[in-house]
Amino acid sequence: MKRFALYAAGTACLSLAMAGCGRDQPATTSGSTPASAVTAPATGTTSLQADSSHPALTRGDQDFIAKAAGDNGFQIAMARLALQKSQTSAVRELAQRITTDHTRMNNELARIATRHSTTHESTPVPVKRSEQLQNDLGRLDGDAFDRAFAGAMVNDHHDAIELFSKEADQGENDDLRAFARKELPALQTHLAMAQALNKQPLPDAGKQDKNR
Repeated sequence: MKRFALYAAGTACLSLAMAGCGRDQPATTSGSTPASAVTAPATGTTSLQADSSHPALTRGDQDFIAKAAGDNGFQIAMARLALQKSQTSAVRELAQRITTDHTRMNNELARIATRHSTTHESTPVPVKRSEQLQNDLGRLDGDAFDRAFAGAMVNDHHDAIELFSKEADQGENDDLRAFARKELPALQTHLAMAQALNKQPLPDAGKQDKNR
């Protein structure tokens, strides 16, 4: 459960932003709190109100945000697990890059979500079997962990690239289309790094075996 908590933490910020965007926002009055401010509804759930000066997101664009946020949270959680368990430099390099890049992506998605109102509420969509994958990898060590992590990142980045490519081509919101186009090279780099780990002996594998 601790490992899955990493995934939940990775999506919490964006989930709050999208929850606020999914509600009809009251107009501000003179001297009232600006629409972009963080509010605390009676339920105790913090939300971020949308900027009414920007056009509302379509359902398709909001679905992209939800799926991208869920994928970002999953990849960040997996990368943090790799940084905890792996001593292989190439694996740690990939994990650190994933952590940095996908954290940046989620922060930007949250900013976009808070600038636009939406017609329905949504929260980050979990990657299928995300909890099971994290639990399975958590039981592995050494080369077995490194290869399982690399394989999971290959599979997930294929899906992420397909998701971002579709938004870049077919998305209706200018901010989201630009975001998807900007981040595609980072996703493609992650995929290439993970594929390289899968196709050849890990650079530090021999060193690890000798040290055991």
